[in-house]
Amino acid sequence: MTERLSPWNPAAHLETEADLLLYLQLAMEDPSPEFIAAVLGDVARAKGAAHFSEASFNDPRLRQAVQDAARLLPDAAAV
Repeated sequence: MTERLSPWNPAAHLETEADLLLYLQLAMEDPSPEFIAAVLGDVARAKGAAHFSEASFNDPRLRQAVQDAARLLPDAAAV
């Protein structure tokens, strides 16, 4: 019998801005642009936005962390 696994969606498990901040802080420990882009996508989806620049953040620490992470992307002008 073969098991079928469905893709894991991290955005579905990021429920609070504290969750998002911790997730982003942990991701910044390995700041490869591809990984940071994926994490920012997860953050955006968790906030119900198509792109992280469209998401609104109440916590100023989270807003700053998103901006810092976005600067690590090759096309930082998109921030």
